[in-house]
Amino acid sequence: MADADRTEPATPRRKEKAREKGQVARSQDLSSSIALLGMFGLLILAAGFTTAGILAITQGLWGAGFYRDFSTGGVISLFSDLILRGLVIMSPYLAAAFLLSLIASLGQVGFLFSSDPITPKLERLNPVEGIKRIFSIRGAFELAKNLLKVVLVGVVGFLMLRANLQHFALLSFTDPTQAMVFAGTVAIKMGLAMSLTLVLLSIVDYLYQRYEYEKSLRMTKYEVKQERRELEGDPLIKRRIRELGRELVFRRQLGRVREADVVITNPEHYAVALLYEPERDAPVVVAKGMDFRALKIIEVAREFHVPLHRNPELARALYHQVEVDQAIPPEFFAAVAEVLALVARTDPKLMKKLSTLAV
Repeated sequence: MADADRTEPATPRRKEKAREKGQVARSQDLSSSIALLGMFGLLILAAGFTTAGILAITQGLWGAGFYRDFSTGGVISLFSDLILRGLVIMSPYLAAAFLLSLIASLGQVGFLFSSDPITPKLERLNPVEGIKRIFSIRGAFELAKNLLKVVLVGVVGFLMLRANLQHFALLSFTDPTQAMVFAGTVAIKMGLAMSLTLVLLSIVDYLYQRYEYEKSLRMTKYEVKQERRELEGDPLIKRRIRELGRELVFRRQLGRVREADVVITNPEHYAVALLYEPERDAPVVVAKGMDFRALKIIEVAREFHVPLHRNPELARALYHQVEVDQAIPPEFFAAVAEVLALVARTDPKLMKKLSTLAV
């Protein structure tokens, strides 16, 4: 399907499915550049610790001079000691790099585990598809991005070296220790500036990756409509279910019309069936309907000889203000009592109920 048709933003469900497949907006360079920046920053803060460790290794390495044991066991012991001391010096930087890289990754995608990216797929072995990926727009962007990184980092390094070029020329006339400290300081500052440049480029790359990610997940209006149907169900089916539900409720109401004492009509547009029980405070609406349903209520009332009483205003008011199985409110007492009294003149059953109330 043409990309021009994909005009709708991705729905949360579409994004969730993509995330399950490991498809997320992520810049691989951002994590590594932040880790590199953190290492150089820590190097400035812990310069004393690092310098002391390096000096200790140097003194230990050259202090013994020609008196060192150069046998096989001695050389192995020497290198083991150097590796151990080197790890002690490097451990804070390695830990900082790991933690910063982890934080940067979590900040981009959160906690995510998906086996889909590492699942073997035949299309990944297709050389034609591989060539297409290399010479695609995305491949061209990655190439341009890497070239830009090399150029900018090189420019930053060159400018910093040129700014300190005169000082380097004078190092031959200074104390070796001071020369080493100066060279190390300049190197750290260069690394800090270069890594900061990489971080800024990586942020731009992340924004671009996020834009491409959102673009790749765009949906057509038809896809959005289909997804809504999957989640909420087909509107036609839902409407039909609601209609069937209302029909079942109305059928139960029709079954109670035979119990009613009177059906107040409009005469055809509204019909409300009332049942009076002496143990209750007021008559109860047992069925009500409008138009076709009103005619059905009237038909059932005639079939079971339930009295019909024409009162358009009362029927309309009861239909709109009183629900089924609910007693009529006090404002209808007088009007309904009048109707029941009129009906009782020709209905012995209702007359009996009302006489029980009088007693």
